[in-house]
Amino acid sequence: MLTEIDTFCCPRCRGKLARSASALVCFHCGNVARCENSIIDFSTRDLFWSYISRPKMTELVQTAKSEGVTSAVEKVLGPLPNRDFYLGLLDEKRGDFQFLLPADSHGLVLNLGSGWDGGSLALSRCFRSVVAADGTLENLEFLVCRAREARRSNMVFVHIDPLENLNLPFRDGLFSAVVLIGILEWIGSGSLAGEPRELQIGLLREVQRILKPGGCAYLAIENRFGALYWFGKPDPHAQIPFLSVLPRWFANRVMQVLRGKPYRTYTHSFGGLKGLLWEAGFSSLEFYLPLPEYRHPDVLIPLEGKEAAQYWVHNLSLPRRRIHYLYSFGIWLLNAVGLLKHLAPDFCVIARR
Repeated sequence: MLTEIDTFCCPRCRGKLARSASALVCFHCGNVARCENSIIDFSTRDLFWSYISRPKMTELVQTAKSEGVTSAVEKVLGPLPNRDFYLGLLDEKRGDFQFLLPADSHGLVLNLGSGWDGGSLALSRCFRSVVAADGTLENLEFLVCRAREARRSNMVFVHIDPLENLNLPFRDGLFSAVVLIGILEWIGSGSLAGEPRELQIGLLREVQRILKPGGCAYLAIENRFGALYWFGKPDPHAQIPFLSVLPRWFANRVMQVLRGKPYRTYTHSFGGLKGLLWEAGFSSLEFYLPLPEYRHPDVLIPLEGKEAAQYWVHNLSLPRRRIHYLYSFGIWLLNAVGLLKHLAPDFCVIARR
């Protein structure tokens, strides 16, 4: 099982760990990971990021523990204005990308930055064990409640430090796949120590370290040059129009003036993301266009070659209103002129070690 101590290593010195009554202790430096309430806690600082406020998240967790997940969702998430969005996060269909991962029923999968959505539970159906790792304890506590109610005994929950630290507490060559959905662009935003792109490369190298030979990373991220950003759609992280398409130095100045802080949420173009992954040491890359978007992909269209997108437009897209016809026409047009991979709104990527 993944709870065995040889699964983990000390995130500080990567030394071996020994088990005590309620902790894992490093042989070399004495660093301690606490084991409590089904969560292995390697964190050294209090960090919170979730889709809802911390008081609401605490209420959600406490209600789930005392009354069950369904009651918690109805009482806490039900009255919120974005109710449908939050309910969508719970849907295990968010993990349908798993069918692109190695067909290894005995494999181990890491969902890095798992949050509390349905992706981890979906992965647990197809793989021997799934590790959900997150920097926010409350996210993991709610995910524990969900796993218990769903009777998923093959899930392990790990509380980690911010990913800018580049110190994942897992031994080398452990995982068949590592999942990073909406994570890479935030690397660098939590710390001013280091240039964001270099920190992103550092994390990808750390991901490669913990992958088995032949294993893969699954990444989902916005395209820096997505077509709608050129028409003024706000950057989804800073909510400033045109920000992502500007040169980095100019975007940084705009961010300083309008938000009072530097621009550090780097997304990438098709070529930029390829270069980033190659520089991190990944050798084989497969790019997909997720529709309608990467957080809720109903379909993933290969971006190399034009045939798959043409087939989707002519046979699979089901426009119901004028906006859907326009969207399908936009996909067809960009594909026909060879720009779809450069102006796609989002990317999903399989990057093999």
